Amino acid sequence: MDGGEERIVREEKIASGIFDEALMLIARSITHELNNALMGIGGRAELIRGDLEKDSPFERHLKGIEDYVDRSSILVLQLRRCWRQDPGLSETEPADINDIVKRCIRILERTDRGIKIDFAPGSDLMTVCADPFAILKVLLAVSLDIACLVPRGSCVRIETAYLDPKSISGGADQYVGVFFQGVCLQERVIDEIREGAGETKGIVFQALLSDQGVESFVVAFPSRQGFFQTEEMVSFHQSHRGKTLLVVDDEDMVREVGAGMIKRLGYDVLTVGSGREAVEVFELEHDRLDLVLVDVMMEGMDGIETAERLRSIDPEVPLVLSSGYRDGVDTRAMKRLGCRLLQKPFSMDELGVCIREALGEA
Repeated sequence: MDGGEERIVREEKIASGIFDEALMLIARSITHELNNALMGIGGRAELIRGDLEKDSPFERHLKGIEDYVDRSSILVLQLRRCWRQDPGLSETEPADINDIVKRCIRILERTDRGIKIDFAPGSDLMTVCADPFAILKVLLAVSLDIACLVPRGSCVRIETAYLDPKSISGGADQYVGVFFQGVCLQERVIDEIREGAGETKGIVFQALLSDQGVESFVVAFPSRQGFFQTEEMVSFHQSHRGKTLLVVDDEDMVREVGAGMIKRLGYDVLTVGSGREAVEVFELEHDRLDLVLVDVMMEGMDGIETAERLRSIDPEVPLVLSSGYRDGVDTRAMKRLGCRLLQKPFSMDELGVCIREALGEA
């Protein structure tokens, strides 16, 4: 290869790199906007539910909205994987297994099999440190296989609970298990699911037999210290009169929905549409502000810069950063500033738990 050919190859590589970077920036922008839209749609559905009477005929429509929000969230996660440098890389984070199972159930119940789910969530379960998307994909694969095996219109009981590590073939010290009661999958089906779960290490798939002779299939996830609160625990703490929060987001819909959720959780709330406004308000009102929730991606002063300015005014104020994707968050700066991260789109329960933990109320 002569000098001219080398120069052409080098220029082509540079052009290809610029094109890839442009695609990545476009994808990031799209996922940011999609997550904001899903935040607004799902959040409004939750706020409407709070105003409905029990057994309202509109409840099924709200469940349908939540179902499509869940499906769309999965599509956004898949889009994020397309522009990451390593598409097989998993985002490992503490995951609430009960919440993931509920999302799985909402999708499963809307298949044409007419399956009914009896869900018994375990309480005070330790967190599972894994990629939540990979966990959801695994549980959906298992659930859909089971839906095809059982008679149409059947009721499947799903439980989450701690699992004795001696009863399974895994190597971790502690496991949280998702049990499909009265179900036994063929080894061929289990192998296919196991192969599809390759990106999530440490998962164990196993058939179990109870003392009463009842077969069940369990998907076991290694657990770690740390707990997620159940819905019952969330509702127990819904009165926080006297606490005031500041919401900072340049998206009107997200700001309005977030404020509505915070009010429903029992807090007072102020809202601003930019980092600059947040600093101005905080300088005047920081003595009565107990927590600040800041969007990471904002025009002008972004979330990290806003958090730095707020910290310079009050080093002790609890700060929560909200973002639709972790890749766009400067984790070193976040840790240095002592900020928590809340992933969009979030539910009212997830928001409530995050706020209470930040305020030391959990």
